[in-house]
Amino acid sequence: MFEILVDPYTDFAKGTTGVRGLQSIDIAGRHAESFAAMQEAIA
Repeated sequence: MFEILVDPYTDFAKGTTGVRGLQSIDIAGRHAESFAAMQEAIA
């Protein structure tokens, strides 16, 4: 989903309008065997 938000208030004194685009995405690993987990770490 892609949203376009208009903010006419932030820079009101300058006479500008802010426009912001936000996108929500969902991802998943295709091959779980491609990933590894480090169980212990010594710092």
